[in-house]
Order: sequence, then C-alpha cells, then structure tokens
Amino acid sequence: MVLAASDFLTALAAAAAAPVLATLPSRIAQQHAAHFGLAIHPVPLDLRIPAVSMIWSARSDRDPAAVWLRDAVASLLGSYVK
Repeated sequence: MVLAASDFLTALAAAAAAPVLATLPSRIAQQHAAHFGLAIHPVPLDLRIPAVSMIWSARSDRDPAAVWLRDAVASLLGSYVK
C-alpha cells in the first residue's frame, strides 16, 4: 500500500501518475477511469463487503425527513444495509 486517499478522484489521479493499482467502487471507476487514461478490470479476489448498519435517535424515528433519508440510503446501498 502506497497511498490512502480521502476521496476517489485522488486515488484515480495517483494511479494515473504512478505504477500502482487502485481499488474503488465499479460505478466510480466506470465514470472516471477514461478521464485519467486508466483501464478497468475486476478484482480477482472475493472481496466480502461487511454489512452497513444505520443508527439514529429515537426522537427522529418518525420524522418524515429522517425516514426519507434512511430509505434513500437503504435503496442506494441495497443488500449492504442490515
């Protein structure tokens, strides 16, 4: 490991500038790799992504805005959310 980046574009820029590999979500790779002149290949490992849990205050349990946000996050993350 040569770099830990706080955002995906930094990782893509680093991969374009040095002989390194970067692993990132396929959606991000597909959107941006061509702009950096990078090739995309699947990771040859079974990367098991742990489930993600959402936690919120009981006070906001029925707040319509909080319910909407939780539903939006759950639909984006799909099977990763417990």
